[in-house]
Parts: sequence; C-alpha cells; structure tokens
Amino acid sequence: MLRWDYPGNVRELKNIIEFAIVRIKNRKSICVCHLPHYIRDKADCNHPKDSFNDLPTSQLIFLLEKNHWNKTKVAKELGVNRTTIWRRLKALGIE
Repeated sequence: MLRWDYPGNVRELKNIIEFAIVRIKNRKSICVCHLPHYIRDKADCNHPKDSFNDLPTSQLIFLLEKNHWNKTKVAKELGVNRTTIWRRLKALGIE
C-alpha cells in the first residue's frame, strides 16, 4: 500500500481500506489479496485468492451500495466479470 500513489487522495485510501475490511471476513489481518485488483496485481500474496462464491451476500450488497449499484465497478473491484455479479444477483432474486 505504501507504493501506491493514491491519485484519489484520502477518499481513495478510505475506500481501499473499507474494501479490504469487507473482504477479510473472519481473519484478523489484511493481506494484499484483500486489496482491490489494481493494487494487488502489483504485489505477491501468500494467501489463496478469495473466491467470489465465498463472498457473503451482505458484503456484495455493501459494495453495490458503495458504488451506487454499478455492477461494472463492483466487478472490477472484486476481479470478476460483470456477468458474474449479475448471475449472483439473479440467483438471489435481486434485480
């Protein structure tokens, strides 16, 4: 995280930390694999990547609300395809 320039300044740093906290689940520390793809792609991670299927629905909804329900932005943050988000929402009965 120290190597990132934070072009969005404090707001971007806040969003990155919120994103990581949502992804840590029950762990006690943040790993680089919990960071957004544009940061984690530049670093090595010792933990296996979290599966999108393991992401709790409440965390997915949190990310969607944070991004004003923009599925493309959420998909980029999670490192998945937009269609994957759409399918998960459809399976949950959320339009």
